[in-house]
Amino acid sequence: MLPLKEKDKPVVQKLLSAGCCARCVLRFCCVSVQAAYRKPQQETLEELRAFIGDTEDSKSQESAAAESTEENNKSHDATVPEPPEDPPSKRARLEDRDSSVCVVCLGILQELCGSAQAVKISEKVKTEKYEFDTLVLSVSLPAQLCVREHSCWLHVKKEMREKSMAVDKDDVVQVKEAFKWIMQSLVAKELGGVAVVTRSLFEVGVEFTHPETDADCHFL
Repeated sequence: MLPLKEKDKPVVQKLLSAGCCARCVLRFCCVSVQAAYRKPQQETLEELRAFIGDTEDSKSQESAAAESTEENNKSHDATVPEPPEDPPSKRARLEDRDSSVCVVCLGILQELCGSAQAVKISEKVKTEKYEFDTLVLSVSLPAQLCVREHSCWLHVKKEMREKSMAVDKDDVVQVKEAFKWIMQSLVAKELGGVAVVTRSLFEVGVEFTHPETDADCHFL
């Protein structure tokens, strides 16, 4: 069960509809439970949908009731044309986004974060034949993530302000932190149980680039 509260529902809805991945939704809901990020992303996405399901179902019922009333009113006038087909529901739009790249983390917390990546990192370390007891995992992110992160934060802040609630930006979990929470234990396992710590003489750097969105921060 995800550690979310009732007040998080409108934020979860807004972020999913904007194209955020499940783990970024947790970040902007200020979820700091590390185990929540280690769960498979598809499983987390399904839990998020179930979490906001009651709200969406309620809205759907209200919409259906309103349409039914409108139909009854129009049935007395034969000259009134048939209403247009209903637009795709929000739920359908969310399902269409399953395979898309997250608009905030650009996939870092999706396909670039898991067992396959841990294997690649550990194999690179092994080929260098270093000797070490511990290691620290450092992460370098493309500059455009700062722009996207701030834009998403403003998106969430507006929603929270409309609900008369406040949330501190410092409480939002950073991409680097979420990445480390997921990857540290996986990398340690691939390296035979080496301790991944916050301070070590041996540092393994993981650098991400995303040329397709480099122009995001050119205006700066």
